[in-house]
Amino acid sequence: METKNLKTDSICFVAGRSGGHIIPALTLAHQELDKNPQKRILFFTANTTLDHTIMRTSNRIDQHIALHLDNIPQKKIHWIGFAYRALRACYTSWRILRQTKPTKIISMGGYISLPVCLMGYRLNIPVEIIELNVEPGKATKFLSRLASRILVCFEETKQYFPKNTCTLIPYPVRFSETEQHITKEDARAQFGNIPSYRRTVLVLGGSQGSAFLNNLMHSWLKRMSIGERQLLYIMHQVGSSADAEAWSIWYSNCEVHAHVFNYHHDMATMYAAADMVVCRAGAGTLFEALFFNKECITIPLEIPGNNHQVANALAMAQLHPHLFMVVRQTDQPTKFMRLICEKLSDNTIPQDVLEYRKKFISIE
Repeated sequence: METKNLKTDSICFVAGRSGGHIIPALTLAHQELDKNPQKRILFFTANTTLDHTIMRTSNRIDQHIALHLDNIPQKKIHWIGFAYRALRACYTSWRILRQTKPTKIISMGGYISLPVCLMGYRLNIPVEIIELNVEPGKATKFLSRLASRILVCFEETKQYFPKNTCTLIPYPVRFSETEQHITKEDARAQFGNIPSYRRTVLVLGGSQGSAFLNNLMHSWLKRMSIGERQLLYIMHQVGSSADAEAWSIWYSNCEVHAHVFNYHHDMATMYAAADMVVCRAGAGTLFEALFFNKECITIPLEIPGNNHQVANALAMAQLHPHLFMVVRQTDQPTKFMRLICEKLSDNTIPQDVLEYRKKFISIE
C-alpha cells in the first residue's frame, strides 16, 4: 500500500488486472486533479506486476491499495483460497473506505471492483460505474443494482441496463490535443527518420492477444519478397521482454525495418508515425486509433465465455466504416493478408511518395 499526504476531499477509483481498465481510470483521476488539485485520490487495483507497473507511471495518486484477489476460479478445489482472499479484500476495502470517507467510488468493472463497491455501498458511499466496452462484464452487471450512476461509452451498451439509467460519455482517452496534432514527419524522426517511402504499420497485441497477432504478422511477412519487406516499417508490440528480443532478431534476419517493444511510454508518437494500425479490439485501443484518425484492421480477441471485443469491433466499424475493418479469428489468414495489402497498396499512397519509392527501388 502506497500513501501520500492526506488532503481534505477524496475520490476512490477501482480498476485492475488490465491496462484497458487502469489507464482510463488514471486518466479520469488526473482530470479530477486538473479541475481541483486539492482532491485526494484513492486507487484500488489487483496485486499483479501489470497493475504495479502501470500505477508507477503516475505520481499523482495519493493512496494506492493493491488487493490480493484473483478472478473467480473454475475448479472447486481453489474456492477455499479464493473465499479467504475475497473476505480479506472486503475487510481491507471496508477499513480504508471507513477511514478515508471518499465522496464517491468510481468502478471500471472487473472482479477486483466487487469488494470495494460492496463495502462502499455498506458505508453509504455513492458508487458510479463506467462501462468502457459494448457488453458489460458479470461484475458490472451485478454492481449496476447498487450504482447511483452508470456511464457508458457506446450507445449499444444501454440495452444491458434498465432504461434511463445510463449516460453516454466520451471515452477517457489518455492523450492531449497537443499529442493529437504531432505530425507524421516529426513522429517518424523519433524512430531514426523513417523514410516517407516506407509504409508504417503499428501492431498492438496487448497483454492477452499478442501471440495470435504475432503469428499472423509472421505468416504475412514470410510471404513477401525481400524487396517488398524493404518498403515497410513495423512497430510491433509483443507480449514480453523475451518476446521483444526474439522478434527483433527475426525482423533483422528477414531484413524488415522494425521497432519491437513490449511497453512504450510514448504511444502518441507511435500512433502519429503509423499509416495503419493492426490491433485487438479493446475499447481503449479502438478509441485511441479513432483519436488519431488512423485506419485500423482490428482482430477481436475471442475466448470461451468472453467475446466482448467482437461487439466493440463491430460497433466501431458501423460508426466509422472508413477507418475500421474487422477480421475474425475464425477467418482464414489470407483475408487479413489481402486486406492489409490492399490498404498499403500503391493506389493509397500520395504521388510524391510513390515517385520516391520508384526511385528507391531502381537504386536498390
